[in-house]
Parts: sequence; C-alpha cells; structure tokens
Amino acid sequence: MQVSDGGRRVRNGSGRTDAPPRPRRWGGPMARPRNNELFARVTHAAFRQFHERGYVKATYASIAKEAGCTTTIVQDYYGKKDRLARAFFDELIEVIRHESHMWAEEGNGPGVEVGSFAERFRDGCLYYAYLQGHCRQYLLETTQDVSISNAVLLDMARWAFTDSQRADVMDDPRSVERIISSLGGFHALLHHQLTHGESFDVQRHFTDLALTWLDILGYTRDEILAIVRDGYLGAGEYQEICGRIARHYR
Repeated sequence: MQVSDGGRRVRNGSGRTDAPPRPRRWGGPMARPRNNELFARVTHAAFRQFHERGYVKATYASIAKEAGCTTTIVQDYYGKKDRLARAFFDELIEVIRHESHMWAEEGNGPGVEVGSFAERFRDGCLYYAYLQGHCRQYLLETTQDVSISNAVLLDMARWAFTDSQRADVMDDPRSVERIISSLGGFHALLHHQLTHGESFDVQRHFTDLALTWLDILGYTRDEILAIVRDGYLGAGEYQEICGRIARHYR
C-alpha cells in the first residue's frame, strides 16, 4: 500500500483499505493486578454509567452496583475517578478507529489511510460526534470540569501527534501551547453551544483545529484542506458509524 503525507484514501490490491487490529474491548489502567474478567466487568459498567448518568452521577457506588462487586474493588482498579475518564477516552478512540475502518471495509463508504492525518481528522470528529449524540451529559460535564477537560485535552493532543509518529511536537513548549490553546477554545465553544441547546458542527470546528495543528507541522493551507476533505463524512455516514460504536456500550 502506498503511503502519502497528505493522508489520501489508499486501497490495497484487494480494493480495500487496510484496517487496524480489533481493539481491546475494555482497556484501562489498573492500580494492582486483578482478575481480568472482573476488571473488564467493572470498566464496562463504568462506561455504561457514563452513557446513562453522565460523569457526575456515575459514582463508585453506582458502578459497583452495576458490576456486581464492592465499591472497594472499583476503587482498587481506579483510585481516582478521572482515571476512568481517561480510560474511556482511550477505549472510545480505539473503538472508533476500528468501527470506522470496518465500515469502509464493508463497502459502506470511502476509507482513509491507516495512520494518516485524514484518519486522525475523521476519528477526532467521530469522537465528539458520538459523545454529542450518545453521551451528551458526560460531554457537558467533562468539558465544564477544568481538571477533566485538561486531562482529555492532553490525551487528545498526544493521540493526534504521537500515534501519527510526530511525538516530537509534544516536546516543543510553543507547539504544545498552540495545540492546547486551540483545543481549549474548541471545548469552550462546544460546551457553550450544548449548554444553550444548540447543535455543534463538529467537522467545521475540527477543521479549525486541523488548520492550527498541521500548520505547526509545516503543511500549507491547501494541503491541510485536502487532508480534511479526505477525512470528511456526510451526516448519514456519521449516524451509521456512531450506531456501530454504540453497540459496544450496551
């Protein structure tokens, strides 16, 4: 398969886009070694609670009740609640990446090159589109809470650059300032519009992020917009993929 910096849609000899391996279903940090099945059940319960109750009302007690274990066990796995939010980010990004590629593999729409910035753009948009449609209360609360929002901001930035083999960007203080500042404004606007009952145009505002982030890497405006076009999806395509993602959390 050909690799291009522009992140063009690339297909292999069989006419399909290369897809990443299927993600772990319920990954996340553990405070100490535990039974894997119990850990998976606790993590799954936490993510379901985020969907049903939001971040604030998903307590250690409610998670333990759904998982069928004690609160102490939940705290053993996740000593701080923000670790659950960060585990959810990691898990959701993996599920999005898998489902968006499988959706393209099955002939439902155009694929994007694995590891390209077009893939980052598409999956980043899907992350916020999915939360807006399926986990809205959680999205509202985590963009309002400064500590959680900051943690997600850093995770999003590391995901965008480290996974695309440009981890060096995160070692440059001025670049990190631009990245976090742009994403912080994105979160603030997102929270404002959702609070006022308005729909948030994820692709339009994520394009602004792409213009800032890829400018840091030396891409021209025309090159960035070409990458963005490769990652674009229609409204119906977003609904299809988000529906697939939602099945992981039932």
